[in-house]
Amino acid sequence: ILRNGEISPQMLYIANANANIQISSSGRATVEAYVIGYSNTVTKTKVEADLQQLKNGRWTSIKTWSVSKNSYKTTLVESIQVSKGYSYRVVATVTAYSGRDSETQVITSGEVSY
Repeated sequence: ILRNGEISPQMLYIANANANIQISSSGRATVEAYVIGYSNTVTKTKVEADLQQLKNGRWTSIKTWSVSKNSYKTTLVESIQVSKGYSYRVVATVTAYSGRDSETQVITSGEVSY
């Protein structure tokens, strides 16, 4: 699992990717995740984002989103109201497709407390 958008150098199709969460003072969480593939080889990209809450010492999924495009890059941006007194993070699964081949990375954002 890679953190903070770090991509290992042997990636064939994924050039860059990241996942991030921000929470406003009113408790509105904004989730953003993206993937950028190599434009000369990638024909489709997909981003799945799983918003997780730390409760009783365990990370629990509270909302998931998914978006895909027939493009070498895809960005997912969503927002949701969250409860006070917990920490949150996003686990993004990003995939780049080149013909019948594909490559997937899992990226975990930093933790944000609210």
